[in-house]
Amino acid sequence: MQNFHDRDPFTTLFSKHRTVTAARSTMLASLAAGKSNSVPMSLSLGGADGVSLCLENLAMTYVGSYAGTVRAMDIRGHTATLMFTATNTSSLASALHLPYYGMIPGYESVEAWQNSLAGDSGPMSPTSQTTSWSEQVTF
Repeated sequence: MQNFHDRDPFTTLFSKHRTVTAARSTMLASLAAGKSNSVPMSLSLGGADGVSLCLENLAMTYVGSYAGTVRAMDIRGHTATLMFTATNTSSLASALHLPYYGMIPGYESVEAWQNSLAGDSGPMSPTSQTTSWSEQVTF
């Protein structure tokens, strides 16, 4: 398990990706309208657009697809603390995955074989990453 937190270089770069900035904007609009205090954020690198989404930000090149949330906490007047959390799991197959190969029928069996080479623990085995940080905002 790898954890990235406030102000480390990786998290700083991650926080600038367009999926995160879109989720931040959605959360701020929701707070201003007195609505939800939690919104989803995610990135899926499948399909033809996946490569360009990944290559525009080096943090995303490492993380790949992820799922997460933005939650508003300590809401006081027009200020709040936004808590961002994103998680993903990487494997040997995801590291060796070539662009567009995921669209080839039957490629899942190749990825399963690659992951079996790594095993369940030790070097090259699947690992989870969690990236979390908080931001003080005015809305």
